[in-house]
Amino acid sequence: MKQLNPQIFEDLIADDRFIRWAQGLDRSDDLYWANWTKSKPEFAAEFAEAKRTAKILKFRSEEITDQKINEYWLEAKKKMNVRSIPAPKAKKLYLNFYQRVAGVLVLPLLLLSAWLYFSQLDLKSEYNRISELSYSKSVKLKSPIGGQLQVELPDGSQAWLNSDSKIAYPAIFGDNKREVEITGEVYFKVKKDKTQFVVKTPGPSIVVHGTEFNVHAYANEKLISVALVEGKVSLEKESQGQGINPMVMAPGEIAFFDKVDGTLEKKNGDVYLYTSWKEGKYVFRGTPLADIVKVLERKYDVEFEIMDSKVGNYKYEATFTNQPITQILELLSFSSPFHYEYIKPIKQEDGSFSKAKVKIWK
Repeated sequence: MKQLNPQIFEDLIADDRFIRWAQGLDRSDDLYWANWTKSKPEFAAEFAEAKRTAKILKFRSEEITDQKINEYWLEAKKKMNVRSIPAPKAKKLYLNFYQRVAGVLVLPLLLLSAWLYFSQLDLKSEYNRISELSYSKSVKLKSPIGGQLQVELPDGSQAWLNSDSKIAYPAIFGDNKREVEITGEVYFKVKKDKTQFVVKTPGPSIVVHGTEFNVHAYANEKLISVALVEGKVSLEKESQGQGINPMVMAPGEIAFFDKVDGTLEKKNGDVYLYTSWKEGKYVFRGTPLADIVKVLERKYDVEFEIMDSKVGNYKYEATFTNQPITQILELLSFSSPFHYEYIKPIKQEDGSFSKAKVKIWK
């Protein structure tokens, strides 16, 4: 029997779009998933197992009573052998599928024990019960490669994580500060409040009160960008010998921080180019191929090798949604001719699979 690739299976289960389709809630994606299976036949078994699992994992929306929570907690303590902790009160919490699964990763062992013992219980209630015990804990979430994750923060603010991005924040914000830390790409819709909201990045900190903006801050890229959709933010960084030097941004502006030389500048521009990914679109305007493949690597979990630097400088005007990677390569090579080779994942001796690779040359 073929051994399943756990990464592919987990990425599918973490994809809210896949879950809705597999559960029959959205048939408009039939063509997309048909193309997915056609372009990745080596993962047919993982796809089938993920689809079967998604059909089983249907969540009920009814509330669970305090009395039931207490009963479950007492039984769980016996099974998990944990120290005595008061059972939490029930509290209604609305989460999409991936939030239910990913949000509790801060307590993986506790979750595993609870899941094994309460396999017949509503996972939403289990998430609520465990998170109530974690007020003092830090929540750390990561979106899968090729997927996205929507998160509701403790104050009701919203965050959308693009592929392969991370966010960390306290389970409960303090009275004097709302602070999150990110790497990767995250779109924020911050709830207005008198308490300052701060986004920590590998570069400048972003201070806001109530606004919408996108932060692009992948660890392996030189530039960090902040695109402001509405509201007002200020970027703060340490200037040698001058303390903090804030840069105030207005809607329609994009700021760039160079992690190498420490420069910070802003300009007016089309912020949609920086936020379209939240709608499932990737819009490129005069973008070099070398920058486009960085996006494709994260979206499709593919490793690119551009063998000719001249090809990497080819610039493109293009918009992609959810086309198969091979179709995107055909379109790009048709616009500015280049050759490419797509190498499918190879099964390793340990049963895992290598990454798919794409080689590009003139």
